Amino acid sequence: MSSSVSVSPRHSRPSLRVIPPITEAGVAKYRGILGNILLEGRLPKGAITETTTYVVVDRDTKEVVSETRLPKASERLTGVRMLLPVKRECTAYEVGTLTPGGEFRAVDFLSANPSPRASAPTAGTR
Repeated sequence: MSSSVSVSPRHSRPSLRVIPPITEAGVAKYRGILGNILLEGRLPKGAITETTTYVVVDRDTKEVVSETRLPKASERLTGVRMLLPVKRECTAYEVGTLTPGGEFRAVDFLSANPSPRASAPTAGTR
């Protein structure tokens, strides 16, 4: 999983260039080397009509460090608590989506925090 942030001299807003995420085989190969974060929160209530890719970015640089796909909304199972690998650990994270133009939009219903490697919970929702 790789991305970069660049700022055009004419624009003050950083833009993101996202390269496809690390594969499951890559995660397995580097388990224990990659850091982990705990993604948790509550999805909006509503009919499950589609899934959305949520990205986790370094709050300071806006570099994408992890991502996952979740329902856009759910009628019954709205709680989210899952362990995600990150390509590098950061001091603070932000969770959101990317617009078709690559602009990051934070969401207020999900958060990501460092998770201790030894006692990290398994991925899943509740």
